[in-house]
Parts: sequence; structure tokens; C-alpha cells
Amino acid sequence: MPSVATVPFRTVRNNPQELDDKLRQNRFVLISKRGDAYAVMFRIQDDIMAAIRLLSQVQAQMAVSRMRERAKELGLDRLAEEEIQAEVDAVRRETLRSE
Repeated sequence: MPSVATVPFRTVRNNPQELDDKLRQNRFVLISKRGDAYAVMFRIQDDIMAAIRLLSQVQAQMAVSRMRERAKELGLDRLAEEEIQAEVDAVRRETLRSE
């Protein structure tokens, strides 16, 4: 597990030097707000756009994981192919009606 420091959101605003120090000492800094995780920061040393693209991919993967977990909770992971196709067809019909 990489080194992670936690910094309250208030510190980011009131004492940015402390945030800078934490970023120099740790690979990641977790920003917390009211005790809850709010954001993750890390230093970018090379290609900024490449880092942003990778972060976008991570966000997409996390969204898919959340959808899969929710589908499993609802029992949708046990649908038969015919049931899945019926759902797809129903959505398509509804989309065509609303256009």
C-alpha cells in the first residue's frame, strides 16, 4: 500500500504549505471534509494530460464496479439472456416513442 497522508480541507485553505509538505513526503494525500474522504491528491511529475486521462479511466472503472455491485444486490446478475434482451428491447421501444 502506497504512503497516504490525510489533510483536512480546512488546512488546504488555511495552511497550503502543510499540504505541500505532505505531498512531498507521501505519494498520495487524502483530503477530508467533515471527517469524510473528499479528494485524493498526488504530485504530477511528467505529462499532465496523460495523468488526467488515466484518472478518467479510473473513475469510469469505479463507476462500472459500483453498477455491478448494485446489480448484484438487486439480483440482476442472475438474469437469463432472454430477460436481459427483453429489458434492452423495452428501453429501445421507450426511447423510440419519446423521440
